[in-house]
Amino acid sequence: MTEMNEYLLAGSEVLSREFNDLAEFYSDFHKDVYGVRPRSMTLCACDYPDHASLVEAMGHLDRLVQGLQDYMTAMKSTFEGRETLRSEGWHIEETDPSCVSLAVESQALRDAHNARMCSWEYHQEMASRTDAAKREDLEDDTEFWYWRKHEACA
Repeated sequence: MTEMNEYLLAGSEVLSREFNDLAEFYSDFHKDVYGVRPRSMTLCACDYPDHASLVEAMGHLDRLVQGLQDYMTAMKSTFEGRETLRSEGWHIEETDPSCVSLAVESQALRDAHNARMCSWEYHQEMASRTDAAKREDLEDDTEFWYWRKHEACA
């Protein structure tokens, strides 16, 4: 088993642990918000050459985390933003009394849409649409083949 000390910058063990913890939090938070893990910077303290570069990376990582938190705060400040977050799967309770009925209504629509997408009828409908599109493509290919044959003979 790999020792945890291998993932720490020598001489900066405390800062390395703080950086690695914050990097793990940032990576998870970034994935929750954007759906993918960040690839823009090194998120392991052992990959930085010296203490100064680790301090600089820690400051940058702090700003990135603060930016994500500011984004979430801004999204939560409006009804449209909260609705967007709810549609993306976040569980956010409506706090504005004037928007509670709208939130309940839109949640009912989302639930109905999700139930429809999970139904066998929806699966059959999508399969028939796919088959129809394949038939249309095949028909277009056949017409194109005859057209090219005619052009080649002319």
